[in-house]
Amino acid sequence: MSKFVTRIENDLQWLGAVTGAEQTGEGEPTVGTVGWTKLSHLGWKFDVDLEVIEYDPERAFAVRSTSGLLPFTARWSFEEEESGTKFRYSIELKSGMFGIFGMYKRNMKSHLKALKELLEKGEAA
Repeated sequence: MSKFVTRIENDLQWLGAVTGAEQTGEGEPTVGTVGWTKLSHLGWKFDVDLEVIEYDPERAFAVRSTSGLLPFTARWSFEEEESGTKFRYSIELKSGMFGIFGMYKRNMKSHLKALKELLEKGEAA
């Protein structure tokens, strides 16, 4: 799971608001790797440059925006348990834009369901 989630371009497959995403450069992501994402949410469109600020493929992955209207940091963590992998997501957002990203954050439950389905079906590339 962590290898799938830590690839910026895979966001297209499970994050509903993402309409484009790519890591700049080749190879495994590391701290300092950059990329970009295009988001569309409630009629608003955002182009955001990203930088990987934490990368431990077995435990955690975090990015921060380096451009765009609102600064944010997003972090995913993975913890193996007997029943599977516990997956946690957090996002720190600056206020503004009429709560648009707060609503995006609430939609994360459906995004995580899509990720779970991809992984269980073996469709996560």
